[in-house]
Amino acid sequence: STVNGCRHCHQLSHGSDIPCSGDDHPCPMAEILRTGKTVTMEHVHVDAEGNDMIVEIVAAPIVDEAGNIDQIVESCRDITLRRRSENRLEESEQRYRMLSEVTMEGICFNEDSVIIDANDAFADMFGYQRIELIGMDAVQHLIEAEYKSDIRRIVRSNSDEIYEVIGIRKDGTRFPAEIEGRS
Repeated sequence: STVNGCRHCHQLSHGSDIPCSGDDHPCPMAEILRTGKTVTMEHVHVDAEGNDMIVEIVAAPIVDEAGNIDQIVESCRDITLRRRSENRLEESEQRYRMLSEVTMEGICFNEDSVIIDANDAFADMFGYQRIELIGMDAVQHLIEAEYKSDIRRIVRSNSDEIYEVIGIRKDGTRFPAEIEGRS
């Protein structure tokens, strides 16, 4: 069916005579008529070759002088590649997390010595919960004072050499450790 000679959006984008519905595929037009506001949502559409593609839909009401909805305009942007990249990144992060959790070596990621993530082995080594380490200055709090200036110099130089230090656990006990930096 057509309205004023035009096909409905669901006919064009989904190849369906049935309008979008449900929580997983809401109809942008119905949402605008319900709320009176611009909406942004994602749908799976079908391209000219019949392939699924993920699109971001932005739909907005156009109102008349009295404030009543007179028309609705929709814009669709293909975000399939972005979503695929995000999914691959998430899968890669999950693989990394699994690998870092099964290793016996302590691993931490930092920016300018501030810990942004660490594995359980690293947290256990220093006697902390992982969440306690996030945001902590590793050099300031986890390394014996006599090694701090050397470590900061080595970190600034992006050296990947292995160096020996004395680590400080949460309970104050000291232990020998090897640190290897990678950028």
